[in-house]
Amino acid sequence: MISEKRSKWIKKQVVAGICASIGLTCFYLVSQRTNWLTPRPLVCGGWNKKTFVQGPTVQAVTALGAKPSFCVREVLRTYSTSMADIWAGVSIFGTDGETYIEAQFFVAKNFGDDQFTDQPGDWMVQRTIRYNKWGIERWSRRHQVASWFDPMMDEETALELWKLVQEQIAPNYASRRISWVRQLNERTPELAFAGFLIFFCYGVYKRFFGSPFDDDHDRERFGDKRMAQRALVAELGLLLLLISGWLILAWTDWISHTPFACSSYKSVKPGYSEPISVCFHEALSLPGVDNQTTVLGTSIHMKDQVIRSDIQFYIANGKNRLGFKDEPGDWAFLGYKKYDAKTGLLQSSSDQTISSWYDPIVPSDVQLQLWTQVRDEIAQKVQARRVTIPRKLSSVLESFAALAAASVITVMTFIKLVEISVADEGNP
Repeated sequence: MISEKRSKWIKKQVVAGICASIGLTCFYLVSQRTNWLTPRPLVCGGWNKKTFVQGPTVQAVTALGAKPSFCVREVLRTYSTSMADIWAGVSIFGTDGETYIEAQFFVAKNFGDDQFTDQPGDWMVQRTIRYNKWGIERWSRRHQVASWFDPMMDEETALELWKLVQEQIAPNYASRRISWVRQLNERTPELAFAGFLIFFCYGVYKRFFGSPFDDDHDRERFGDKRMAQRALVAELGLLLLLISGWLILAWTDWISHTPFACSSYKSVKPGYSEPISVCFHEALSLPGVDNQTTVLGTSIHMKDQVIRSDIQFYIANGKNRLGFKDEPGDWAFLGYKKYDAKTGLLQSSSDQTISSWYDPIVPSDVQLQLWTQVRDEIAQKVQARRVTIPRKLSSVLESFAALAAASVITVMTFIKLVEISVADEGNP
């Protein structure tokens, strides 16, 4: 039997829980399954008969008498000074809906000592999301598709998009420009930890001082200092365990994933007397007729440091629509983390694309040996994607955080409903 005051408080919690569950579920559906919250464009382009025009918004392009073809909405990775690439989110407009792509644009122009210039219109789609004319998602997939295989638009429009990214987006955005929804998704682990910390602090306060909505029986129970101290020690131990786990995963290399292949390479370059060991832990993207690249989760073990990175290997063999063949040794770090080889502590990190040619982190002879092995052995051997459990969990958290929170609140609300039902039956 509980007091009337506490009964009213629980009923308010139930109402709040129901509203929060519905709100979070709606937010999940709108943010993850529609394009209704897409960010304001950085620039848009379209055609007025045979003239290409551009403007800051779709409405601006339409006002110029043109039919909008695309809008660049996000800068996912800024221009890399060692790779001459930039990652952007682009909306492509069609007659039956919109296609949103996350693509890597190769925009080199008189780049490096050899004054290298990329082929106009060269980009690599990393992810594709298809929406119907009402903005509801029809399907999505994470798969690399080269523009020479499927540019997803006519050739002239594809070339104008590439020029616009090269001339306006790459030089003018020194920091990422992403939607608030993407920012929220990327910060999900930190937000979840902050929520747990707030819940923990409230629990500590309640155990020592009670809640203004507790009845006398609960106040007596919370007034038992020995019971409160034992509960506090248990909760504090759980908190320290979670903090330790997060710090280990974020700042150390102590937890290593089982590789599916490892090799050692010997360099003849000065300063590399010991072999360099390279292990492959994940296969994130497989080569095919539509891309001829592969992305592998890799760890490079050197004398003084360990480098962990998703490495993109360019292994085109000439058997493609353009007859294009990549140069031997061509690969890039898609960001990296460097750890001290002895302590396993994080030394530095980067989220930019880093070319193995223009910013060599490993000696050039090892670079060529590694690329050759990936092209001739690893790419042929791996027939399916391999993803570690931490990456899977991270992906689930980013995509389903709001839905998971709604589920937790629903369960807690159900428990409160049971509690108030039992209390109502016990009251005369």
